[in-house]
Amino acid sequence: MKTKSLPFLIIAVWIRISTYGQCTFSLGNDLFYCQGQSFNQTLTAPANQTSYLWNSGATTQSININTAGAYNCAITLLSNDLITNGGFSTGSNGFSSSYVVGTGGTWGPLSSEGQYLVTNNASSAHTNFPGFGDHTGGGDMMVVNGSGTPGTSVWCQSITVSPNTDYNFSTWVATCVANSSTELSDLQFSINGTLLGTAFSPPMASGQWAQFNATWNSGPNTSASICIVNQNTAISGNDFALDDIFFQQICTANDEIVVTENPAPSVSFPGLPAPLTCTVQTVPLNPTASSNVAFNWSGPGIVGSTASSSITANAAGVYNVTVTNSNNCTATASTTVSVSSSIPIVDAGPVTQTIACQGLSTLLVPTQEQTNYQYAWAGPNGFSSSQFSPGVVSSAGTYILSATDLTTGCVKKDSILISILPNPNAAFIANPISGNPPLEVNFTNGSTNASTYTWNFGVNSTSVSTQNPSYIYVSEGVYPVSLVASNGNNLCNDTATSIITVLPNSALIIPNIFSPNGDNINDLFHLHAVAIKELSVDIFNRWGQQVYSFNGLTADWNGKDCSEGTYYYIVKGQTLENKAIDEKGTVQLVK
Repeated sequence: MKTKSLPFLIIAVWIRISTYGQCTFSLGNDLFYCQGQSFNQTLTAPANQTSYLWNSGATTQSININTAGAYNCAITLLSNDLITNGGFSTGSNGFSSSYVVGTGGTWGPLSSEGQYLVTNNASSAHTNFPGFGDHTGGGDMMVVNGSGTPGTSVWCQSITVSPNTDYNFSTWVATCVANSSTELSDLQFSINGTLLGTAFSPPMASGQWAQFNATWNSGPNTSASICIVNQNTAISGNDFALDDIFFQQICTANDEIVVTENPAPSVSFPGLPAPLTCTVQTVPLNPTASSNVAFNWSGPGIVGSTASSSITANAAGVYNVTVTNSNNCTATASTTVSVSSSIPIVDAGPVTQTIACQGLSTLLVPTQEQTNYQYAWAGPNGFSSSQFSPGVVSSAGTYILSATDLTTGCVKKDSILISILPNPNAAFIANPISGNPPLEVNFTNGSTNASTYTWNFGVNSTSVSTQNPSYIYVSEGVYPVSLVASNGNNLCNDTATSIITVLPNSALIIPNIFSPNGDNINDLFHLHAVAIKELSVDIFNRWGQQVYSFNGLTADWNGKDCSEGTYYYIVKGQTLENKAIDEKGTVQLVK
């Protein structure tokens, strides 16, 4: 046993996991740009690889491109880590060791040489070890009290490999305490019994991590037995830890991106259109464009997208047309429509207006009234008015406003289309419409011409707006259900109703004694029935002879013609929910 007053040595192995799969990577999807447009793009290969080589000769991770062509990059990369539990996150699993798990003693779990402990802090393994964590921080490591026997295997693991393939193995090492080089661990790494690289010792400075890294070719082998051995036999110092053990295939991968310049369409106007005049109040706009393109227009009086290859302009201003081909490349052209000052200015208002439903109305709202104009309205059902703002209308159809310039006599017209939404019609089906509590009723909405709904289930004014709701009635009673269907603006509504009947739960009480002695107390054999629709009662004496029969819902038995004693009854019937009743028993007649 040795007392630890010297710095402690830590060895760790850094795991680097590729996120690009097993020896493959991607530069991304092919790229496209349109002819005549500027193009600038950065292509980037995965970071932290061994080497990069682009077909342009560049050896950087990223390159900038601005022309069409094929761009290829070849990289040397490391595959996913093949070590099991290289970071010791699952304790002592996945590896073998000639060392044993620490058994404890004066200075903690590793008080004796040739022992190890998986922990997240070196000082928890031995009270004289400084407090250091693992190489990457926040995880576990394998803390080792070095054995005095040379050649003792500290950590070993066997891995399946591919023949004739290069692999990379690396470790990290850090010394905790060492006063001389003789107290440093002397680590050797071997694969299948052959040394990998030269013996390795960490720096003497406390807590300074250093990496061991070596390449191994599998040759004809299909498995690799990796072992870490400490050759130092010192019993003071010579303490270390392993962490993040890393073994990966070294491979070359490449990917290519093709950048294509797509042809752009063309569009132009052959010349300026003729100006608008009093007699020519519309002009056609016919651009010349590439074939197989989609059109989109904007300009005075154009609302939204207009997909026609040509349009008719009826107002002065700038008109723009954009064409798009199958490659999603575009081109735009503009033309200006001018107007003679003699053409009146007229605006009937919004192109379309909607009346919520029959019986309501809307207001005609023209704009730009002129003092020297004469106005005239015409519309459906003989509507006419000489007023600029004629007020409200209630009929669907096209309303035309004519404006006459009293100076020139020039006339121009504008129109507005008014439509009327169909009235909502509320309707629904309730299933079931009756039953015993708790009664769940599902409501199926059959309303038409409606978009919002308000349900009332007849219980404490509870209402919901769900289209097809359900409700559970817990108490017997009669509940009026209503559905109000609206077209969305709550100006036009319709209501549908139905009745839900919640029946009481059936019950039958049969007395076992009665005394027909005329004192008006329990003088009758009377059955108390609740929610029962049929009930027959037959009375028998002890010899099986029928002595009386009656309808248990409307009658009873007074027993006056029978002697005192025990009688037998058979009761048959049916509840309101169509359940059969079949009861037998005895009743005592006492006089």
